[in-house]
Amino acid sequence: MRKQALTYSLKVWLTSGIVTPMLFTIGGLLFLDKGHPQEPVGDYIGFTIAFILFGMAYSILLFVLLLLLIVKLMKMGIPMRKLKLLVFVIAESLIAALIFGLQLKGTGVIGWNTLVWWLPYAVVTGVAIWFYKLEASIKTIESARSAT
Repeated sequence: MRKQALTYSLKVWLTSGIVTPMLFTIGGLLFLDKGHPQEPVGDYIGFTIAFILFGMAYSILLFVLLLLLIVKLMKMGIPMRKLKLLVFVIAESLIAALIFGLQLKGTGVIGWNTLVWWLPYAVVTGVAIWFYKLEASIKTIESARSAT
């Protein structure tokens, strides 16, 4: 059970931390640089790699909290749809707290810029939570039901 919770939360965390910076880079290449001199592609690659590394470093605590949450909920024998819904709500709340907290600490103002940073992370993480399989073993479900 713990191994599956670790694998699942790792997949969600890595997907969010890698795919979202790539979306920002693609968005920048396609939409934001119209009318401006183009930057060398190497600058975008370097930015994306740095973005991934800093994002992963900032979100390591979220990964650990997500892992602990999943292990705890799986032990409780909660049906899988409810479990994923709880994980979704809590993960989205943690992402919002991280991004909005960093923005408040940095500038003291939450505006459109904050939403532009938060929304892609929220969408990618939400899709990853529902996309990846998470299955509690039958033994875990039966032991949780017998305990209640």
